[in-house]
Amino acid sequence: MAQFAENLNKLPGISHLTAVTLLDVDGEVLATIENKAGSQSSLTVCSHLAETRAV
Repeated sequence: MAQFAENLNKLPGISHLTAVTLLDVDGEVLATIENKAGSQSSLTVCSHLAETRAV
């Protein structure tokens, strides 16, 4: 778990985000990850993937 935390700290911050909405290929909402305690690690990873992956 320590290695995950170290890698997470290398990713860009998410303080500017309120949430990320995950969509399927048809544009339907699958989930929303809010910027709140308990979901900030997931939000950080999803935000980074969205920023670095071609859609």
